[in-house]
Amino acid sequence: MSTVRKSAPSKQKIAKYWSSEAGQNMIDKLQTTHLIDLDKMHDIQGGGLDFCWACSKPTSRLEKCHIIPHSNEGSNEPDNFVLMCKTCHAESPTLSDSFYFWEWFADQEHYAFKWAHYISKQASNILSDDFKSTTSLASSLKKAKHDLKPVIVSGRYSDSTTKAMIREVIKHQNAPLGWKIDQDGAVIPDDDEQELINIVRGYRQLDLSYNAIAQKLTDAKFTAKRGYAVFSETAVKKINDAETIEDRTTRVIH
Repeated sequence: MSTVRKSAPSKQKIAKYWSSEAGQNMIDKLQTTHLIDLDKMHDIQGGGLDFCWACSKPTSRLEKCHIIPHSNEGSNEPDNFVLMCKTCHAESPTLSDSFYFWEWFADQEHYAFKWAHYISKQASNILSDDFKSTTSLASSLKKAKHDLKPVIVSGRYSDSTTKAMIREVIKHQNAPLGWKIDQDGAVIPDDDEQELINIVRGYRQLDLSYNAIAQKLTDAKFTAKRGYAVFSETAVKKINDAETIEDRTTRVIH
């Protein structure tokens, strides 16, 4: 016997929930859990029916937006909805992981400053000297789709959904220093980088400073795959702190 799905709550009920003590406590919990700023959600207390909760644009035509989509088993309880303008609703993430929704929501600037530097911010979060593509984009994208379960709306993924998927693809391709990802997606040792880690640690045992080691590696024209044309003190510290095969074996045993 099929279960009748509960209808979506009214805009008034959604606003009432997030204005309630339970809703405000949830906002505080989300901020602590995800390390994001959701102070804008405190503005809905006692109202919230005449402006977009994401970008603050005044409007009398708010739309009810699922945090986790209906097709990803998102509930029709008030705590799975926010009220947003048509533009923000269309651009919001449609994924099974609510983290990406709340991160996107927190990142939406005031409507007067629309088109802020979202992509630049995300790029700075995920791209580093350690970035290295080691597996095909196709397999990484397949994994991202499997993990996030993106939903197509009006024939396309929203821009924010696409950005979240790109981040997952890059994280999948970005193996830890000293390691690489094989074609099956398994993390395996990178022999050249393992050798480099051991060389740096050997120099450290001789009490050489990071700067001195950096100069030795640069002078020796040591081959590095992580973008180190000239070794810096920061790069050498990262190499020294990277995990070797022996480190991982010891960690697993203990």
